[in-house]
Amino acid sequence: MSLDSYREKIDYIDDQILDLLIKRFDIVQEVKAYKKTNHIDVLDSNREQAIINKIKNRESVYEDELIEIVTCMMNESKKNQRKDD
Repeated sequence: MSLDSYREKIDYIDDQILDLLIKRFDIVQEVKAYKKTNHIDVLDSNREQAIINKIKNRESVYEDELIEIVTCMMNESKKNQRKDD
């Protein structure tokens, strides 16, 4: 297989990831509205730890990388929720 073939596969997966991230941020907007209406804090440490634990339970060789990426997503979601529209 050529390098270009590998890159095409990665590009295809990246497109799917981007589509899913957009969907995720659309839902984050709904969560933001819900939390605002119900006076719920943006930060939910228990929820974040549960997500990290779910990654750890997969026992992937990429555990550290996955935790880093998911932590970044959660941080961006919190930033988004804190923005005033």
